[in-house]
Amino acid sequence: MDTFECRKILNNVESQLKSVSYNRDLHKMYKNIEEMITNISKLEVECRRLKKYDILEKPIQNFTESVDRLEKLILIAKLIE
Repeated sequence: MDTFECRKILNNVESQLKSVSYNRDLHKMYKNIEEMITNISKLEVECRRLKKYDILEKPIQNFTESVDRLEKLILIAKLIE
């Protein structure tokens, strides 16, 4: 998974987020995940330079878990409405 794929996933989550009434906490989580993508992008550059791609495993795992958690919270918010 690279930054481009992460951005596509986050765009999908953004469209889900727009389908729910405004919730400050969910939007905060979304912004934090955007920052995670920025950090992953910076790490990708470093990985290409060093040719050590194992550095990306943990940040991408954290990104995936965070997106999954946010999607579940969005689903809960939809069910509550």
